[in-house]
Amino acid sequence: MLKRALLCCFAWFIVGALFYGFSFGWSKIGKNVYTAYIFAAVGNTISFMITAPICNLIGRKKSLLLFFGIGILSNLLAMPDVNFSPRWTLNHVACLLGSIAILCAFLLLYLYTSELAPTSHRGMIMSL
Repeated sequence: MLKRALLCCFAWFIVGALFYGFSFGWSKIGKNVYTAYIFAAVGNTISFMITAPICNLIGRKKSLLLFFGIGILSNLLAMPDVNFSPRWTLNHVACLLGSIAILCAFLLLYLYTSELAPTSHRGMIMSL
């Protein structure tokens, strides 16, 4: 139980850091802050729509690992300075893809953490 709790705490730390890291980068994407956050809203909507079907298709553990992997890879892809056009760079695409993947992992981690703990300890585990 201790091993599971520590792994979930570590996973929550990684998801939180990546989620808020991608969320704070949206203002740099567009010239207008409002259009940049429209892209964020589109990404959030896509992630809400694809989380449940992928979770049902390949399972909770595998989908959580898949979304973690996509999020971390897109975080690494956001570092080089590659331009597709004058307005779009690899940073923009990686930020959108990473935001979608990490929000999916965020949603799945709530579900996964609550199912790991027995009923008597569930409130304590979720409060960590």
